[in-house]
Amino acid sequence: MGAFTKYVETIVPPRRSGPKGRAQVSQIEEDEADLAYEQQYSCWPPPIGLPLMAVITIIPFILDEYYEPNSTLTANGVIAKWLIYDPTRRYEVWRFFTYMFVHIGYYHLVVNLIVLLVLGIPLEMVHKSWRVLSIYFAGVLAGSLATSVIDPYIRLGGASGGVYAIITAHISTLILNWKETAFALYQMLFFIGITALDLGAASYNRFIEPDAASEQIGVVAHLAGAFAGICVGIDILRNLEEDKWEVYFKWIALIIFVLCMGSMIVVEIAWPSHFPPPNYGPLNWQE
Repeated sequence: MGAFTKYVETIVPPRRSGPKGRAQVSQIEEDEADLAYEQQYSCWPPPIGLPLMAVITIIPFILDEYYEPNSTLTANGVIAKWLIYDPTRRYEVWRFFTYMFVHIGYYHLVVNLIVLLVLGIPLEMVHKSWRVLSIYFAGVLAGSLATSVIDPYIRLGGASGGVYAIITAHISTLILNWKETAFALYQMLFFIGITALDLGAASYNRFIEPDAASEQIGVVAHLAGAFAGICVGIDILRNLEEDKWEVYFKWIALIIFVLCMGSMIVVEIAWPSHFPPPNYGPLNWQE
């Protein structure tokens, strides 16, 4: 440790008196702060949470495709039928989570997994698997609840709610660690930009100029997942240097998220007439 300290002292100029010296020290401290977040990346423990979820997600798809070829194009495989969110079977509460294992075609599956791993693994390397998985599951649950309440005659499949939560979790960690992150403004613009562009394109295709394919886009699930990623991320992601305002901000985010989720759960339980009855006719589905 002593040798390391001496090495640092050889490359970091010592504190000097006078305005010039203070300016040099301030610049050094600023540069060190900018790199603080990047220095948190670690491969130990290994980031296995989201890679494991990706493997688990692939298995039902492969089994359905193996036993019933092309059934994944309409989510009519045996496993998909048991896992997909179906509003007529809301009492089977596992469906509010397990719909994330149902994907409509190879393209839907591959795109979701690529985005999940490319953007999720860097988060795990800093914030650890349990935090990132918590955000992912929160996005999945928020997506199914919001779709069920706002668009109740829809069957829902896909992990897009969780994937959007992972995307906006990057916005959360930037808010928490703004001063400690290099190029924070550019990163923030990037993640806000890709979220807004994708949601905007999905909304346009879904509501303004829909066609047979775009009608399947679950815009509500995407929005709810993005909302969950910000709120839950603010509360559980690592904050390298906590300011007083951030403490209040965390409480505000937590209260808003709990109230929204609680309100939707109350609607699910207390307003059964809002939802289609059992054995209701064919339903549309979204991804």
